[in-house]
Formats: sequence, C-alpha cells, structure tokens
Amino acid sequence: MKNFFLSILLISVVFALSPKQLHAQCPLTEAVDFTVTDLEGNTINLFEILDGGQYVVIDFFFTSCGPCQSAAPFINEAYEHFGCGDHDVKFIAMDTGDDNAACEWFDETFGVTYPTVSGIEGGGTAVCSAYGIPAYPTVILIAPDHSILEQDIWPIPNAGAVISPLESYGLQAHECGATPLSAEFEASAVDICDTEQIQFSDLSLGEVESWAWTFEGGDPATSTEQNPIVTYNTAGIFTVELTVSNESEESTTIDTEMITVHNCTGLAEYSKLEMTITPNPSHGNFFIDFSAEDYYEVFVYDMTGHIVYDAKLSNNNNLLDLSHLENGIYIVKASNGMTQIKERVVIQK
Repeated sequence: MKNFFLSILLISVVFALSPKQLHAQCPLTEAVDFTVTDLEGNTINLFEILDGGQYVVIDFFFTSCGPCQSAAPFINEAYEHFGCGDHDVKFIAMDTGDDNAACEWFDETFGVTYPTVSGIEGGGTAVCSAYGIPAYPTVILIAPDHSILEQDIWPIPNAGAVISPLESYGLQAHECGATPLSAEFEASAVDICDTEQIQFSDLSLGEVESWAWTFEGGDPATSTEQNPIVTYNTAGIFTVELTVSNESEESTTIDTEMITVHNCTGLAEYSKLEMTITPNPSHGNFFIDFSAEDYYEVFVYDMTGHIVYDAKLSNNNNLLDLSHLENGIYIVKASNGMTQIKERVVIQK
C-alpha cells in the first residue's frame, strides 16, 4: 500500500512540472561541425554556413515522434517568417534513425519545406549522437561564432514560440523568395596607364538603397554614387571595396589588388595582358588561354574577397580546377609580375 501511495505521489509531481521541465536540452554550448546530405542531394556543411555569417536552427526529430509532428508546421512557419533560409538564418531538420523515404513522407504530411537530412542516407543519426540529443524534438539555435545560443526551444505551441527567441538575437523577418543583398561590381578596365579613368558599374543583387565605394589610389578616394568614374594618377596595384545597404541589410565585397596602374610616360607602345577562360559557366573545370607566353600566378577569390584557390599556370599548363568549390561567381586574377588581369567565372554544377 505504501508503494502504491509513493507511486501516486511521484506521478502527481511529474504532471505538476511544466512541459519545458520535462524536456531535456542539448548538453553542448559550442557547435560540432558536420557535413551531411539533404533529401534533395545537396551537401550541407555547418561551419561553412556559420562562417558565412548566418545563424543556424537545427530541428532534431524522428518521423514517428508525436511532438515532432505537432511542432513541425510551426517551425516551418518560423522558417518562412525569416525568409526561407536566404537571409539571417538557415533551418535544418536533422532526423535520427529514418531513411529518405520516411523523411519525405514526414515533410509532405506535416508541411516541412526547410532542408531535411535523413538519419540513414543523409547522416543525421550521427549528428544527433554527436550533439547528445536526449529528447525529441530538440530545436537549437547556433550563432556564427559557433556558440549554441538556444539549447532547446520548447514548448512549441505556435510559430511565435520559435520566432520570438530568434528575434531576441536581432534576426529579422524577410519575405521568401526575396533576393538577399549581395555587393557585386565590375570595372571597364583593370590594367591601365596613369591618368586614365575607369568606369565602375554596380552589379549588386537585392534592394540596394545606398552605395559606399573606397578606391585605393583613386581620385576620388571614396564615392556614394552607384556607378562612379575614377581617375588613377599614380602607378601601383590597388584594391576596390564596395558596401551596399538598405534598412535591414548590408553587404561588402573587396576586390584585392584589382586595379593595376602603369607609368606609361615615354613608352612608345604598351601591350596589355589578355586571357580567355572557357567554358564559362562550367561545372568547375576551366581552361585559360593567355595572350603572351609566360608563367602566371593565378588567384581565385570568392565574392567576399577571400582567396579560395591559387596556382602557377601557363598556356602549356592551363587547367583551372575549381571543381571543389560551391556554385557561384568567382574572380580569377592572373599576373606575370609586371601586369595583371581579371575575369569572372561562374560555377554551375
């Protein structure tokens, strides 16, 4: 009889606890990197997303989990509220124990449109294990500095339960399908004589409201025009920077050592380097043909100005293998020590 009353007392205490108290959180405070494959066949690397400046929400779940099924539509509503992964934050559904077919059924049945990684084919089970997930669903928020800001967003009775914690960290609402702000530009020339002018053209994506240019060695040195004209009076190799912004976003791209200016005074003839890159776009393999026989230092930059590839090439060794890079636009610069030229290439796999 005593055991009976102890059991009743224990049950009463358990039911007196809030759902949050009953739900265990992720034990980690720092993110563990992973590379997985979603149901669409896309490769997802966590640190690549974080290092690119986005936050990441991970929804740990399994397909037969009742609370997971109930929470999924609300998490998806939050995903759409923040712009469907194209702006401040990406969402990932990380399954444990299920195959692709089961996860496809789950997404279709419960309205999940953010990327889903199955436990078996996608690698989700290993990630759930690495994060020590004790209960499902567990929804966490990871910051770009790799810290786990929210170890368990729970309970989730509505979309606001997910939206409010994210907005408390400054994450903002965006429309799905709206193009995220991305600073891009081109120049009418990149290899000139001193006193010549260059026309810069803004190619930025998204709703740009203001432009802030910086021209190392240029006149003017700065500009807020959309498409400024700049004069270079002194020989050297110079960097160009563009920041575009609107009320809610800002994007910067830096083209390091973009402009080469020569002191051409007294030269009877000045021959500029030319190169042709084919095919463009490609799946990642390009061939470079140079106008002059020589060896060239070739550097490839992403749109943030970081070097992602370098090699020494010539017309006899002209394969530019960028197949390891993600889809996107990249800048290729070649220099023989005296002059340089650049071209844009597009990777489409």
